[in-house]
Amino acid sequence: MVRGPVIEDADVLLFKYSNIDETRHVRSRAECFNLLNHPTLRLPENDLESPGFGQILQAGSPRLMQLAVKLAF
Repeated sequence: MVRGPVIEDADVLLFKYSNIDETRHVRSRAECFNLLNHPTLRLPENDLESPGFGQILQAGSPRLMQLAVKLAF
């Protein structure tokens, strides 16, 4: 059995809902995935005949951030 690395991940979502007047409003949101930017390593190679057996050859995505603003009327 081959064990993989520990995954440490922190995701954050911030949002705000603001009224402009009775019929219009603005929704804004900010999302951040992998906030602390820890490496998310994939599972080690588990093919016994592979020269890379037991090695971690891939990593996940780094910190990702996105912003969105929506005007509803």
